[in-house]
Amino acid sequence: MAGRAEYVLAKDRQNQQVVARNHVRTLRKSSSPQVHVLFQMHKERQSLVAISRHLRMAPCIVARVFLEFANKVPKPNIYKALLASLEDEASELLSARLQKELRDCVVADVHCSPLCDRVRRSEGDEYEHMMILRLFQRNIPFENEHMLRERGLAKTPDALLLVPIQVKSHDGSWHLVQWIDSKAMAHEAGTENEAQHIAQAHAYVNRFGPGMLLYWMGMDSAAASEIHDVLMLDHIPTDIRVPGEVSASVPDQCAPAVFPIVNTTVRREYTADGLPCSHVSWLEE
Repeated sequence: MAGRAEYVLAKDRQNQQVVARNHVRTLRKSSSPQVHVLFQMHKERQSLVAISRHLRMAPCIVARVFLEFANKVPKPNIYKALLASLEDEASELLSARLQKELRDCVVADVHCSPLCDRVRRSEGDEYEHMMILRLFQRNIPFENEHMLRERGLAKTPDALLLVPIQVKSHDGSWHLVQWIDSKAMAHEAGTENEAQHIAQAHAYVNRFGPGMLLYWMGMDSAAASEIHDVLMLDHIPTDIRVPGEVSASVPDQCAPAVFPIVNTTVRREYTADGLPCSHVSWLEE
């Protein structure tokens, strides 16, 4: 569960990314005055970093658009060109001046550079591994995203549970979960990120049933489970029900039934077509 300071920092980073996306949309418009300023100032020997400060835009955003429209660099190669600028070797496609300016943009940009993208991807992988570790600790069988891709599934959540579980929601009620998707970010209601996550969650619900979005950096105080059949939390709950024997000793008849965690084994086999197939069995003590 994230602290308040971590949540505020995550929100600030996400806001910077939203601003960067808006700047990209602005610079891609040929009629945009910012585009004319960009090209004119560069002709006047102004550096890309100086131009980005004048436009109040991220240096790497300005550099990406300049490479695409002024140097006609294909989009898939722009990311590589920015990373290659950090090397000392001279480029055959870019001038020495432009290569130095690209290097300065990457070093100066603390939000949109390829180095920041690598940090975010690494952070996402770490939180996904943490989720997988928690599921292993609770003896919950599942298939991860790579296993699902081996099966050729079009939509692949981070964890597809082989056995459905129930977890407690914010109001204390039990929620059925058949898949979990990890988000190494803070949840913000009414944002573009939330709209994308809702669309993604709907696709998972339509294919696999109810599930859970896990926002490791914290939840918006105004957030509510408005997505049908999707629970949003900032941690994996400790109160979990799994299929098994119902506890025979229930002191309060009004209390909910308790499904204790039981030992399970997961066996992987492959079909004649080479597709992975998992078998789950419960061991009786």
